[in-house]
Amino acid sequence: MDTATAELKNEGLKEAIGYYYDILNSQTAVLSTMAKCGKPADVQFMVNIAKEKKNKMIALERKHRPFVTHFRTMQDSVNVFAWFMISDEEPDVYLS
Repeated sequence: MDTATAELKNEGLKEAIGYYYDILNSQTAVLSTMAKCGKPADVQFMVNIAKEKKNKMIALERKHRPFVTHFRTMQDSVNVFAWFMISDEEPDVYLS
């Protein structure tokens, strides 16, 4: 991502990639919490990490309209970091 972003020479994309890396790096804490505690009834506090960074990406997209597709691709992929919100009771619905 760094190489492709550098070629586009857009500071907004570079900043958004930094937010994406922040989300990615936060997953260690999420996994550690899950391993130690199990899945809590309310997982919103763990979702807030990704949500905050995604909102910053959206704000950057508005300032860098020619790169809207690049920003939207990153924003859409952020949802994967909320994997733990999938219900434990019906995993087949999500795996089929």
